[in-house]
Formats: sequence, C-alpha cells, structure tokens
Amino acid sequence: MEYTEVYEAWLHSPKIDSDTKDEIKSILKDEKELEHRFGSYLKFGTAGLRAKMGAVLVASA
Repeated sequence: MEYTEVYEAWLHSPKIDSDTKDEIKSILKDEKELEHRFGSYLKFGTAGLRAKMGAVLVASA
C-alpha cells in the first residue's frame, strides 16, 4: 500500500480521533513529511522509541 493510501485510510477512519486527524491534515502539502510518517512502519526495540512522536504508522506483532 502506498503511503498516500495509508494517509487517506487514517483520515477517514472512525478509530482516529479528531485531534490526530487535524494533525495529519496540517501536513497534507508536505510530501516529504507524509512519506516519512506513512511510508514505513515505526520499529520498536528493547531500548524503546527514540523519535519525534506524532501520528505515525506502527507495526503490530
């Protein structure tokens, strides 16, 4: 699935709260940021997360 399709799925999902939808709407014109957030899965390790937090795609095990 392309990152643009993932973005659209988040935007129209009833499971995503309005604050998060507002956040991702704010980056709509920033192609680089859209791809960064929705183009790959966020990886978790034993040391935890070391990244800026926001609306991102997370892999589930």
